[in-house]
Amino acid sequence: MQQQAARRLVLAMRKAMRLKGYGIRTERAYIAWIEHYLSFHDFADPACLEKHELIAFLNHLSINESTPVDASQEAVCALNFFHQSVLNRTSMLTPVVEARPRHLRQTDRFSAFKAPKREGPASTKSDSSD
Repeated sequence: MQQQAARRLVLAMRKAMRLKGYGIRTERAYIAWIEHYLSFHDFADPACLEKHELIAFLNHLSINESTPVDASQEAVCALNFFHQSVLNRTSMLTPVVEARPRHLRQTDRFSAFKAPKREGPASTKSDSSD
């Protein structure tokens, strides 16, 4: 596959994302992941790539490029969207739903930093000497 064909796929992905109402930042991030994926496989036809080649790309991200877990999760979502919406193929990878440890999840993130609750108004002692 040539780079020209890759550009057509990226344009098709951009169109699909806009039709589904994705945000512009999500669109840019997903397209960057797809461009990285296509260049990793030397612009081979993505319709011919198999699941093990997707996994090879994700392993390359985590091992060789030290990509954080959240970014790898985003790459998986971008690849799934690309395969489902642009190539009309079934999803080949399942995103990891809970990539963060339990103590760093959204609901618990700031619980360690909450100020302790006060019990009632502070009482002040005043010395009343006559």
